[in-house]
Amino acid sequence: MTCQQAQESLSLYLYGEMEFSLEEEFEQHTAHCALCADALAHERKWHVVMNDAQAGVPFDLLSQCRRELSRELEAESRSAPGPWGRFLESIRPTRWSMQLASAALLVCVGFSAAFMLQRWEPPSSGVMSKVRSIGRGPNGNVEIAVDEVHPRKVSGRADDPSVLRYLIEASRDADDPGLRAESVDWLNKSTGPDVRDALLYSLEHDPNTGIRSKALEGLGRFSNDQIARRSLVSVLEHDQDPAIRGQAIDLLVPGRNAIPNSPQIAGKLQEVMASEPDGYVRQRAQRALQVMNASYETY
Repeated sequence: MTCQQAQESLSLYLYGEMEFSLEEEFEQHTAHCALCADALAHERKWHVVMNDAQAGVPFDLLSQCRRELSRELEAESRSAPGPWGRFLESIRPTRWSMQLASAALLVCVGFSAAFMLQRWEPPSSGVMSKVRSIGRGPNGNVEIAVDEVHPRKVSGRADDPSVLRYLIEASRDADDPGLRAESVDWLNKSTGPDVRDALLYSLEHDPNTGIRSKALEGLGRFSNDQIARRSLVSVLEHDQDPAIRGQAIDLLVPGRNAIPNSPQIAGKLQEVMASEPDGYVRQRAQRALQVMNASYETY
């Protein structure tokens, strides 16, 4: 976190409105930056002064208001029009009445929209929740802190369905790369089609190279799976990081006779040898072609 970001977030931090991950970054930054720590101290002092400030109210304010109200009502009763006059005045639009009518209209529209959405919205599959953190419990199991109506903890083995659900959810958290990395680490300790799909999603969509690399490590045990192999070929063709492309090659051809030779895989590796600009990736492709007893050139 930069000094500018920290000083723009002072009030959010003091009011407890900052996201958990950003709050940790903020506290780490102010702990090591004297300038931002001083700005935080001044901001906290200003908040204390503003909270302690009280407007002076005269003791006889209520009696004054009552006297003025009585005078206004008496004056209005003397100049009040007849029944028809009162009716016509009541329907004459004023700025206040127009604002009141507009507010009433917005309230009606809001209630109507909420009613329609509630009527047509499909039933929810469960309570809305947010994974806050993932860690290791005292007995070595994965322990997940989940925010729902109230924060709670879910504990169990990584392959327990109740735990696996939150691990997969956390692996797709768009706002917290640390949470995604921790969840992928735990997913690597489990197995099954849901785990495979979650790792493939991280491999193909996560913008963080380190998390994609972790997902590749976990996909090693799915290297015989055709769905996983198709995704590895796609990564080899489209991923921008040469280390990820090289790691994908190692999974596609892990060792001699480990996986039956595939003309399609050999063809992709030959294309890599012909067009790949990175020497490390070409080296991995060359090793894989040697393992497959295939030529380095395309025909």
